[in-house]
Parts: sequence; structure tokens; C-alpha cells
Amino acid sequence: MKQRIITAVIGLALLAVVLFCYETPVYDGAVCIITLIAVHELLLAMKVTRNIPLTVLTLLTAAIPFFTPLTQTPKDYFSLSVTLYAASVFLGFLLMLKQHDRLDFQTVATAYFIAAIVPFSFYALIHIRDSFGWMQGLFYTLVIFASAWGADSGAYFAGRFFGKRKLAPKISPNKTVEGLIGGIISALVLVVLITWGYLFLIGRMTAEGWLERVPLLVITPLLSLAGVGGDLFASVIKRQNGLKDFGTIMPGHGGILDRFDSVFFIAPLFYLILLYLPAA
Repeated sequence: MKQRIITAVIGLALLAVVLFCYETPVYDGAVCIITLIAVHELLLAMKVTRNIPLTVLTLLTAAIPFFTPLTQTPKDYFSLSVTLYAASVFLGFLLMLKQHDRLDFQTVATAYFIAAIVPFSFYALIHIRDSFGWMQGLFYTLVIFASAWGADSGAYFAGRFFGKRKLAPKISPNKTVEGLIGGIISALVLVVLITWGYLFLIGRMTAEGWLERVPLLVITPLLSLAGVGGDLFASVIKRQNGLKDFGTIMPGHGGILDRFDSVFFIAPLFYLILLYLPAA
């Protein structure tokens, strides 16, 4: 527990530094590094890293969005990033042909699935900033982390003291229904505190300001549930591959994916909500 707390404090301090540089390339670089580490952890879990050329190609493919962002207009569909993706897939095909005796299609398909889905999820953190500006974007980013880690911490303590009914015993034996409820409540409390601080800082601590944020408080439980889905998804992968943690980069917590598995689901979901349900 002591090691877990120390790591959490150091991690939050680093997060504060990164968020302080929210509008700079430092933030983009931090998200990119987290993404590449997460990709490597998944490749390692799925034993793709046994093939070094495929591993390198997968990591380079995962980095494409951070250096050549995909455009959203049909006219620019065949942009540089799409061309690079196509080139990467072609190279993967050639690699499979060359190493057909030891590199099967399932391994290549798994590698490219990981190289596509992980950056898609984490790049939502940058999309939110670029779409809504630094003031709103930073607030929404804090909500994402609060919904993920607030729920995770609340679920841990609620499950430890009150947990009786198992939530998914065959996937994650330690998760309980009571922990799930406690996690949602703690996430709501944390989001309320962040909202209060945000409104106070921008000078809108009024009834109207709070009213504008009510839909967000309604969405927070949905985000927390999505975070639980991400946690269970990660647990399934670890269980199927005989792993306790994805890595050891964060002592007491495991790997990057062990700490960001909830964010992995919450970030893209919240971005889509903000994009298509602006009233939220």
C-alpha cells in the first residue's frame, strides 16, 4: 500500500506538470509516450514482441496520428496519415510473406488492431483540446481523469470495506457490486469538486453556471461505467495470457495500461458525447 501511494503521488505530480503544459507540444508528447508504452505492453501480453521487425513497425504505425493527424474532411481523406497507414499495412503484408514460416496472419492482424485502437482512444485527449480550446478542453480532460481514477479509488475502498457481491468473479474476482456503486459516487463527488473549482477560477460561481454543468454530472456515472468496462477488458486480456499486470513501470500499480485502462474507454466515449451531443 505504501509503494502504491508513493507512486500515485509521483504520478499526480507528473500529471500536474503535463497539464500545466496543456497547450504545448509537451502535452502531445506525453500522450504519445503513454500511447506507445501501452501499445508495447499489449504487444508483449499478446507475445507479438517475439517478432522484432513487426514490433517496430507496429510502434511506428501507432505513432502516426501524433505526427500527421488524420483530417476529418472527406476532401482530405487521402492525406499523408492515411498514406502512411496504407504503407505500413503493405510493409506488414510483405513481412508476413517473407517470414511466412514463423509469422502468421493472426499475429499480424493482432498487431495492427492494437496499433489502430490504442492511439484512437488516447488521441481523443488531444482531440478534446483541439476541438474545444484549452479552457474547456482542460476542464473536460480533468473530468475524464476524475471519472476514471476517482471511480477506481472509490471502488477499491468501498469494495474493501463493504464488498460482498461479486461483480464479475470469473474475470476480476476482487471487483464487487458495492465497489462499483462506491466508485460511481466517488467519481461524482470528485467531478463536483472539479466543477466547483473550475467555475470559481473563471468567475462563474453562480446558479446559472452550476445549471450549465448539470448534464455533465448526469453523464459522469456513464463515464465511470465505461471505465469499469475498460478495466474488465484489460483483466480479460491479462487472464487469457496468464499475467498479473501489464508491466512494472509504475511500482504498486503495474504498467501504463493497468493505470490507464479506464481512460482507454472513457476518453473516446466522452469525446463522442461532446461531439454529437453538444447539449451535454
